[in-house]
Amino acid sequence: MLEEIERSIVIRRSQCLLKVAGLALSMTPSESLARPMVTDLALDLLERHDHHLDRIARTLLLAIDGRRSRAQLEGLARMLGLRADALDQLCEAGLIKLDASY
Repeated sequence: MLEEIERSIVIRRSQCLLKVAGLALSMTPSESLARPMVTDLALDLLERHDHHLDRIARTLLLAIDGRRSRAQLEGLARMLGLRADALDQLCEAGLIKLDASY
């Protein structure tokens, strides 16, 4: 019972954060709370200081540590001036993977 209440609070809190951040509410709670992780390919690029990554995309990649939620990282991407689909682009490029666990 207590776990259900805590989960409900987390979901409501994430919906409130999404409203405040101006994110689309079509995102499910599990998607908004997903914890993106960098892949080995991204780590190689970051270690080599590969010039295929611009400074802003590199900053976003460095912020992806498995602790920040997708919603938090999308907010950071917006503050950095990146497009709304920046995380999706990184995922398609094989630089991050999404983990839907809490």
